[in-house]
Amino acid sequence: MSAEGYLSDVVDMINGLLNELADAQAACDDVHAQYVATCNRLLPEYENNMNMHAASADSCDQTVVDTNALLADAEEQLTATLAELDSVNARIEAG
Repeated sequence: MSAEGYLSDVVDMINGLLNELADAQAACDDVHAQYVATCNRLLPEYENNMNMHAASADSCDQTVVDTNALLADAEEQLTATLAELDSVNARIEAG
């Protein structure tokens, strides 16, 4: 085989490899585009979920504060009621 024949074979082999690489790159680009589209679709949904959960956590925190205030008020009322009951019992016993 002549040098030109070998050279032509090498050029054909390189062109074949370049075509294979271009095809592989195109396939990777397609997969990447699908991933980007999925992320673009899911990220706003996840952000909305995170915001909703943060709002729920804030609401829960406020509920704890409100419940603790109600508990403190109930404990004060219980203390006052028990003191009044002791006073009533003392007056009953005293006649």
